[in-house]
Amino acid sequence: MSKGGNILGIGTDGLAGLSVDEVVGNKVAVTMVMHYYKQLVDENASMKNDLNTARTYVMGYDRKSTYTKVAAWLQALGAVGVDSRAILTHRFHPILTHPC
Repeated sequence: MSKGGNILGIGTDGLAGLSVDEVVGNKVAVTMVMHYYKQLVDENASMKNDLNTARTYVMGYDRKSTYTKVAAWLQALGAVGVDSRAILTHRFHPILTHPC
């Protein structure tokens, strides 16, 4: 999980360029670290929203793709069913069978 003193690119030995010793008892340093932490939380929320939006688009595309495939198969089966019924009953469209 951590490699070389950082997790996901964030150093574990300090935050916002401050070491633990600099933060302890230093109100300005704690405020700076809290501000940096808030930025990280906001970025994380933004990334989660972007990921959720992308997943929604992918799910919609997959659903549309499935519906398109089903519709194509149903259309093909419907055309075969109509053609075979016309051949079996010798009922052809009048325009197609009219001797011109």
